[in-house]
Amino acid sequence: MYDFEIGCVAETLRDLNVDDKMVYDGGKNVRIHHIHKRFRKLEEEEYAQEGWAPYPDDNYNKDDVLNRLSEALEIDKSSNIHIGHHHKGSDVQQGKPTTNAHFDTVINPPAGIIVVVNSRSPTKSVESGRADEWRQGDQLPDLKFWSDVAYLQWTSVTDESSDLRYVIRLNITNERTKAVIGHIMTQPSLIDRYPMFPGISWSLYEDEEVAALLGTPNGIGVAWLLIQHKAQLGHKIVKKVTLVYKDWLYLKEGKVPTLIFEFGNVVAAEKTKGEESAEERLQHMRIE
Repeated sequence: MYDFEIGCVAETLRDLNVDDKMVYDGGKNVRIHHIHKRFRKLEEEEYAQEGWAPYPDDNYNKDDVLNRLSEALEIDKSSNIHIGHHHKGSDVQQGKPTTNAHFDTVINPPAGIIVVVNSRSPTKSVESGRADEWRQGDQLPDLKFWSDVAYLQWTSVTDESSDLRYVIRLNITNERTKAVIGHIMTQPSLIDRYPMFPGISWSLYEDEEVAALLGTPNGIGVAWLLIQHKAQLGHKIVKKVTLVYKDWLYLKEGKVPTLIFEFGNVVAAEKTKGEESAEERLQHMRIE
């Protein structure tokens, strides 16, 4: 999703002696993608038309980090709703081969939380499965981005009064995200700290780590969720990011982190006489 899918773009940049790497790979390129589209709730049959099928999975209840977070945030776990969608099988839906991708989510509407338990996008699934025998091609379904599926999952169990406050990316295995986190943890102030529960937090206006983590594969989807669905979710901003490791995994090779993205609602102050510039208005905004 975030690389140059079309190889000629990278080749052209190299021919021009221009860096062809993305920012999270140490380069200077930032991909900007806009979709002018209205989203609505999808019925299960509409998911099915795209090759997505629901599946139950209660294993998330056994996750230690999620249970601790639920206690810390005073979340009523009885309100947790598991929503899983699997782009499964080796057949063809609407002329496009299924990809074996999956988006496994837990939503707690009263607490305003989306927990990403396990996810693999169609794009990533195709990239990793090109050599698999079940692959019938490299076409992707129209409904393929985590940010869009997560939004549709959220709207399927909430109403207009629901306020999205957190996205928790649980037990991250993406190597690019882990590399950024590893680099952050090499800072002198953090080198001897072990971010087990309750973890280490960074604030938007005080710490550059928030921007770095939002630029990772696991963070950028969260940003897109807020940007693309601003009209429905309201004007929100990531005001804090918290890093947590499972106790028993932290000391093992290939540590598995969890990232908690906390949102604030942006409230614009009333325009005062003589206050004309966008910069001045920005200074008077507050985050709730």
